[in-house]
Amino acid sequence: MRITRDTLIKAAKTAVQQRTLRDRHIVCVYLTGSLIDDLPLLGGTADIDLVFVHDNTPPAPREIIRLTPDVHLDLAHHDQSIYNQPRDLRLDPWVGSFLIKDPLVLYSTQHWFEYTQATVFANFYKPDTILLRAQPFADQARQIWLDFQLGFDEPGPERIWKYLHALELSSNALVLLDGTPLTERRFLLQFPERMSKLGYPGMAAVLKDMILA
Repeated sequence: MRITRDTLIKAAKTAVQQRTLRDRHIVCVYLTGSLIDDLPLLGGTADIDLVFVHDNTPPAPREIIRLTPDVHLDLAHHDQSIYNQPRDLRLDPWVGSFLIKDPLVLYSTQHWFEYTQATVFANFYKPDTILLRAQPFADQARQIWLDFQLGFDEPGPERIWKYLHALELSSNALVLLDGTPLTERRFLLQFPERMSKLGYPGMAAVLKDMILA
């Protein structure tokens, strides 16, 4: 069967319908990720990213479910309580950013999503709020570089992973100045476009050189 955006959204709706019939603790489900950007496929494969909000503590924070060899459900499970503090969500680069980025709501009780999104949206794009969202990424990357300079890590695979993680963190600190953070799966594909939107197209080449260094 040919994989299209429509077939993936249909699969998402089916999964949500099945879950909400079985679990009365679900208050909202929204679709986010590459399907929202209308870029569902990568190398012929696709992930369907769904966020389930529960009125209790979910048994696991994340599930990966294989639908076909090429399509997987990537389910995030959130306790509703994390949405009770709009200010904290405005500073959350992951939950807050993707909540605001017009996800597709597939299930919601008592207008829960509309109310929550509206309260988080207030002041979300103020310059000082944007900087506060990006700052933790920059701080973590800086700490890794400092550890390298002080020689805390022995050369080896773990040091290489930390180096790449520092590049990811510092790059996302820039990306957050103009939208949502980038996930690993599409990082190198989308980073050049995001830097061009910021007015720094040369940063994509800098990142590539640092990865290959």
